[in-house]
Amino acid sequence: MACGCRGGCCPDVGGDGSLCDCCVTPMQNILEQIPAGTRITLGTVDNTSGNLQNVDFESVSDYIAIVLEGANRIAVPVCKVTGISGERL
Repeated sequence: MACGCRGGCCPDVGGDGSLCDCCVTPMQNILEQIPAGTRITLGTVDNTSGNLQNVDFESVSDYIAIVLEGANRIAVPVCKVTGISGERL
């Protein structure tokens, strides 16, 4: 991995309770600056949700981002987020 994290960037991938600060914490910091209700596209490497286009950002806490896609609330681990875009960003 380019950032030097062993086993990946998700929390506790190595089983030692650690978190890769070089990529996950900065992404959480960026997400924390987005106002709730902002329409965004969230790029992910998550096979379940894939890229989430034109979703409403709700919140981020404890390395989990919450977005709304219509009436569906989707939780995405911050370690799976690859990028964020939107008109007001």
